[in-house]
Parts: sequence; structure tokens; C-alpha cells
Amino acid sequence: MDEESARKMLDEFKGQLAKNEEEREALIALVKGLEGWLRIHATITQQTLFEGSLPAGKPKGTVSLRSAVVEVLKEARGEPLHVKEIFRRVSAKGARTGAKSPLGAIDLTCYSILKYHPKALEKVRPRTWRWTEGVG
Repeated sequence: MDEESARKMLDEFKGQLAKNEEEREALIALVKGLEGWLRIHATITQQTLFEGSLPAGKPKGTVSLRSAVVEVLKEARGEPLHVKEIFRRVSAKGARTGAKSPLGAIDLTCYSILKYHPKALEKVRPRTWRWTEGVG
């Protein structure tokens, strides 16, 4: 193989990668849109089926666990926090959970946030999380 043919192959592969990345981004947008639609649709169905009970996601405390976790992680300004510390801080904000393992509930909430906002949150170590979005 000579230099010219290697450069042609390189250009071809770069073009294929760009096309794949564009397709990937389009598929991610479709997946997020459908997941959002299903969340809304599932909530309406669940409220209809269990009329009279609390709607899904109703906070047990004065603030939802998810929003309190996001707030605590943002307030840490990029500092990694263990779920014990996150739990202490969200409890101070009035968030409650009925989970048998509150630390596991915090960890699961962080995984859920990570799933929908992969560039905003980072798992640093086991049960240790750091907010990365807007931290400079």
C-alpha cells in the first residue's frame, strides 16, 4: 500500500464515521422522544387506573427525591458526593423516600438522571456522583 491509497482509505473511513455519527444522533433523538411520550402516556394511564390514589411521582416529603438530588449535586459545583452525603443533604431539603434502602434509592435516582442526562452527571466511584454540566 502506498501513501496515496492510504490517504484515500482514511478519507473514506472518516466519511463513513461522520455518516454513522449523524445516524446515531438521529436515533438517540428518536429514542428520547419515544421514551418521553411513553412516560407521559404511562402516567395518564396509571392515574386513570388508580383513580383516588396518589399520582406516580408524588413526593413523600415537601420536595421530590429526584429534584432534591439534582439540586444537591448542582450545589456541590462539581465536587464528588457519596450517596450518604447526598441523602443527608436531600433529607435536609425535605425529600423523603419509603425505600427499605434509602442509599440504594439515591443511587438508583442518580442512575436514572444519568440515563436521561448523560452529559450532566458522572459516576466517579461506586455510589459516588458528580454533576458535570455547567461546571467549569
